[in-house]
Amino acid sequence: MEHPCHRCGATVEDGIPFCKQCGAPQIRVAVESSAPSEIAPNPSLDNAETASVSPPARPEMSGVAAPIQWAHALPAAIWAGVLEALFALLVPAIGTLIGGFVCVAIYRRRLFGGWVSPRVGARLGLTSGAIGFGVFAIIASAGVIFFHTGADLRDVMMKALEQSASHYPAAQAESLLQFMKSQQGWALFVAIVTIINLMAFILLSTLGGLIGGVVLGRKSR
Repeated sequence: MEHPCHRCGATVEDGIPFCKQCGAPQIRVAVESSAPSEIAPNPSLDNAETASVSPPARPEMSGVAAPIQWAHALPAAIWAGVLEALFALLVPAIGTLIGGFVCVAIYRRRLFGGWVSPRVGARLGLTSGAIGFGVFAIIASAGVIFFHTGADLRDVMMKALEQSASHYPAAQAESLLQFMKSQQGWALFVAIVTIINLMAFILLSTLGGLIGGVVLGRKSR
């Protein structure tokens, strides 16, 4: 069989690789051209990549209180504790309550206005109350050692007990006074007063911190 040359049109027999007239090759391979396929975007992968590079939401902006940052909390608790110990010499209850509130305010300021929840505020107040009682105990001990205030305090307490004992039967009042004048009785009295002071510092300061968390937390949010 014959076919015309695709270049010059001369008749060329099948199987002849080149045209005798123009020399054009007669064996042609048809190559099917195809455009490169586009890869369809995967929304799930895009979302995953976006989520991986997007910064995490700040706890105070998402409504979840951040954990206590003790690097900022301890200095605030120390300052507030010293303030509570000094106030305890003048206005014990009110001073301790204000100290817990001040502790939350200082901590919030060190966080540049971050949100402090009531729970965190209560924990900060408890910490400042414990520190405040420790400072107060050191001041009281120094007064007893260097200024001998223990003897004066004991005399005042004994006079108060004698006045109170006058309202009770003579036998019971006399036995109570004799016990309180002994070393064991006075040691028990000091221990009870110490425990009461410790509980007062912790409870009032915790309450002050809780109030600080509520008030300053609302202001932040």
